[in-house]
Amino acid sequence: MGPLSPALKALAVKQRSDIKFDIDWTTLGEYLELLERRGVSTNVASFVGAATVRAHVVGFNNRKASRQELAAMQDLVRARVRWAWLVADRCAGEFCRYAGVDCADGGGA
Repeated sequence: MGPLSPALKALAVKQRSDIKFDIDWTTLGEYLELLERRGVSTNVASFVGAATVRAHVVGFNNRKASRQELAAMQDLVRARVRWAWLVADRCAGEFCRYAGVDCADGGGA
């Protein structure tokens, strides 16, 4: 579900079939936040696909990425990994609060 460049968003709109919806997100985080605002409860595990990151930065050009493009791809992946850790940490905190355990000591009773 991301990262989606304007070109990838246009391609997704062009390729969709009978289910029509606006693509008003760019990152996976924005997509999950959109679902949450709409009342959808999600339980997902995702990965950062190399082809998606490459298409976001280089497009569908059949060539080697430049040093600048490689750096941009690395930055995208780093940002997603940081976001995933923040989400995981937030979820663990919520679990501990509802379970009535102190996660600061590793979740002990």
